[in-house]
Amino acid sequence: MRNFFKTLLLAASLLSMQALHAEPAISVDGAWVRAVPPNSKVTAAYMNIHNASDQAIDLISGATEAFKTVELHQTVFEGEMAKMVKQEKITVPAQGTTALKPGDYHIMLIGRQVDLKAGDTVELTLQFSDETSQTLEIEVKQADMPAMKHHHH
Repeated sequence: MRNFFKTLLLAASLLSMQALHAEPAISVDGAWVRAVPPNSKVTAAYMNIHNASDQAIDLISGATEAFKTVELHQTVFEGEMAKMVKQEKITVPAQGTTALKPGDYHIMLIGRQVDLKAGDTVELTLQFSDETSQTLEIEVKQADMPAMKHHHH
């Protein structure tokens, strides 16, 4: 009986060690920040967020020292007009990917506090609903603005 408990204890400790070294459920690739003119205080970050777990995980917030405010947004089209709608969260489905891209979900970076040009990097920390966070070094890249009509009053 004593050997049984030793074996059980060994198995439990191996499992807990494995859990400590488990790969995070969330991974990110293809991240970039849109380069904007020096007088612009607002830009956006885009990326692919992958979820390897069996449950949906939400991106719930972000933070960076390069901007005063980080918000989650989705571009919504009403006819030919595009407007950005603030989101409380962006869901990454179980065993799936959510693409943050121009004209769809994205991370708004508001109140630029440092000069940024193409080739620079922005450190952005993302917070997820599974209580994990990831800090990314994201390259600033020049991109063509998608052709959208904006409504002005």
